[in-house]
Amino acid sequence: MKFELFLGELMDLTISILGHALTAIAALLAIHGKTWDETQIGLKRVTRIGGVAAGVAVVGLALSIFQTIDKYQEKAAYKEYAISKIEKGWSNLFVPFEALHYQVTGLKPKKGEHLEFAELVLKENLLASFDKVDFKEVHRFPKFGTVGNMVCAQTLSGMGTVSRYIEEYSDHLDLEIKASVEELQLMPAFSTLIRFGGCPGIKGRSVNDPDRYQGKFDTPEMRAYIRKLIAFQKLIG
Repeated sequence: MKFELFLGELMDLTISILGHALTAIAALLAIHGKTWDETQIGLKRVTRIGGVAAGVAVVGLALSIFQTIDKYQEKAAYKEYAISKIEKGWSNLFVPFEALHYQVTGLKPKKGEHLEFAELVLKENLLASFDKVDFKEVHRFPKFGTVGNMVCAQTLSGMGTVSRYIEEYSDHLDLEIKASVEELQLMPAFSTLIRFGGCPGIKGRSVNDPDRYQGKFDTPEMRAYIRKLIAFQKLIG
């Protein structure tokens, strides 16, 4: 995608230079050449130099219009690509809650129904059952490791993916999307989720004390975080 971005920028630069050059040529022809013959009638008044100048000007205008349309379409394409990647990171931010539900009930979440599950968590207050989990225990899905490590690792992975594509495609994304991600990162619940599972982070490894996750889920802060995740999906969707 980066190579395609480079080619797109190179194409834009070439078209922009060509458009400006043609405009300058048309202006020079108009200034230094005889473009109008007063002795003739109608279109015959336009001299050969005048016709060339007009043709060059039209081509320059067409290139400018093409460049404007191309830039708009390019921005839309990169935005769509970035959002598709951001959505993958966003779905990872729900994994801790889905995996905790699986740990408690043995019921696997339906694939791709993250938004529906998040709304179910809030509606039926599933967070209370998460507080009673043994976070030192190996998860039902052993690849996750311990439950506590799963909570912080999946949260960091999801936010890492979101942040990466926000930064990489910043010029193509709305300010509202970037502001929403910053708000998520500053929420107390996000800090809680990455704090106690012993995961490596930007500021070093987090505390490896998974028991401290108990009592941290059925809280106003965690519900506010989940509501923010729901709102973010609706923003990018």
